[in-house]
Amino acid sequence: MSRAPTNSGRIRKIGWVKIRYHRPIPDCATIKEVTFKKETTGEWFVSFRLETDDANLPEKPDVNSLDASNSVGIDLGILNYTHTRDGKIADWLDLEDKYERLQREQGKLSRKEKGSNNYEKQRREVAKGSVTSSGRYWTTSTR
Repeated sequence: MSRAPTNSGRIRKIGWVKIRYHRPIPDCATIKEVTFKKETTGEWFVSFRLETDDANLPEKPDVNSLDASNSVGIDLGILNYTHTRDGKIADWLDLEDKYERLQREQGKLSRKEKGSNNYEKQRREVAKGSVTSSGRYWTTSTR
């Protein structure tokens, strides 16, 4: 059903590069565009824009056919982060120590000579530790 992911691909003017797919590309899809993106951490990501015909897409279920007994309503709150209809509560993330570490790392970066190898290493550390709304924050494990 899907194309077997290969371990490498050839990019014009760059050469052969290793590829790690997180999801297979369907056989019925045509690759229309490839976008390369370098994160501030130095990691590279590639995204594919695919084109498929509507005949191969799964059918959307009718709203009336959905069973509300196995659905969960989620409410974002002020005191607690989320409340579910089941009565479960998820609290806010405590990111204060992450912010403190980020400030320390930014201070170390400001004392490095701009353009040096140590500056570049420290800049990547600060980029890894940036707390963003997407939920990325300091971790001790690496990929």
